[in-house]
Amino acid sequence: MKNFKFIYLFITVFLLGSLSIHAQDYITLKDDTKIKCTITEVGEDQVKYKPWGSATERIIAIDRSIIRKIKYEGGDPDIQNKDAIETNYFWDDTRHNIKLGFTGIIANGLSLSYEKAIDPRSSVEYCIRFQNIGVSTRENIETTGGFGLSAAYKLQLSNSTRKAAKQSHILSGWYVKPELFFMNVTSRYRSTYAVGTYPTINFSKLGLMLNLGKQIVLNNRFVIDFFGGIGIALQLSKSTIVNNSLCPDCRDYEEATGYVGGEIVSSLGNVLSSSFGIRLGYAFHAKKPKK
Repeated sequence: MKNFKFIYLFITVFLLGSLSIHAQDYITLKDDTKIKCTITEVGEDQVKYKPWGSATERIIAIDRSIIRKIKYEGGDPDIQNKDAIETNYFWDDTRHNIKLGFTGIIANGLSLSYEKAIDPRSSVEYCIRFQNIGVSTRENIETTGGFGLSAAYKLQLSNSTRKAAKQSHILSGWYVKPELFFMNVTSRYRSTYAVGTYPTINFSKLGLMLNLGKQIVLNNRFVIDFFGGIGIALQLSKSTIVNNSLCPDCRDYEEATGYVGGEIVSSLGNVLSSSFGIRLGYAFHAKKPKK
């Protein structure tokens, strides 16, 4: 009987010890779902665990990007750091790019922009635009020259977790882009009354655009960006030059239209402005990330 009691006590202590050794852990997801389990492996990209109380040896793998916290039994919680996630997923991504606008082929303009990623959710962009040899944009009006400057903030419509899950580039995806711009344009009117008479109007505007676009990064290097939007523009100055006093219709033509870089369009007498652009670019590292 004494032997039997000793064996019973030994088995009980062994089972209790096993339970303490294989005590439950907890995984808390970012939607606050808690998973009671036994964690078997914690990797850079995945966490593997066995469901608590499972009668099988089934191992489940879960993406670390959707985990908020891991709590080990008897230990301190391992809180998933968002910055660490971004560092792991987007470490090798190029974060700078220079783009050349080709929409100006239609409206005889050119734009050159520089963009820098702040994080997977946002970036800043600066652009300079030129308008050169005039190409008639309306029946009697042509934009003969101009330049523009702008600064924009890109806000990605997909969050970093979704981008990481899809293995997207840090600069890629759909975005909204508020853009503050300045433009100076020279437009010329072809008189219908006097051949060779060209009243010239020069005007400048300051405006704010709201653009919607999508950017694609191929092979971590090549960038395709297309966007369009609407906005408002306040007129800062206007001057008219007439080179023929005999012209009966030489006046300030409120319909004069300005194109800048083939991307921003704003009429002289209109507060509204519009934009459309297609840009191709090259992405690069300002400083190559350490291995």
